Amino acid sequence: MREPENIRSVLKLNPEYMGFIFYEGSPRYVGKDFSLKDIVFSHTKKIGVFVNENKEKIEQLILQHKLDGIQLHGNESLLDCEYFKEKTMLIKAVSVEENIDLKYLKTLENKCHLLLFDTKTKIYGGSGKTFNWELLKQVRLPFLISGGISNEVLENINLPKNSNLKGIDLNSQYEISAGLKNLEKLKVVFKNKNNGNFKQS
Repeated sequence: MREPENIRSVLKLNPEYMGFIFYEGSPRYVGKDFSLKDIVFSHTKKIGVFVNENKEKIEQLILQHKLDGIQLHGNESLLDCEYFKEKTMLIKAVSVEENIDLKYLKTLENKCHLLLFDTKTKIYGGSGKTFNWELLKQVRLPFLISGGISNEVLENINLPKNSNLKGIDLNSQYEISAGLKNLEKLKVVFKNKNNGNFKQS
């Protein structure tokens, strides 16, 4: 997200996390003059999203925006993950095509706090496409699901039955335009969440 009034409106729904993309190659890039200083975050954690960014720049932006955590969405190394996990909450994105590389997931144990599984694309997310969630039943680390999630998808596809599933990423299918969320669509999914309407199988 990046528009102040839109951010304030979504915060009223009490999401657990809110993401801010600092990758200039993304249509959702927050921009060079982005600021959160006049916005009150009571319970929602501010997460900065980075793609193959250098450590010094990430650390500078964590301090500048008082970020509660970061998401590494590129080809960052295990050493990078270890480094940042000691400093802040770390979410590591894992791209999924037809299968999940369980050997790779094993190497991420103790290297991050959460995994985020997203549909593999050439542009590091934002495809609006889902992948086969059945693959996630075998994951043994805490994770989030991203990629093409919409109210229609959630009505027709059950979430994977796995106690390690900690949340879902609501992004492109809940936008009016890049970086601007559709509040009415979000209200539907939060109402279903609060009422316990999501099914797992």
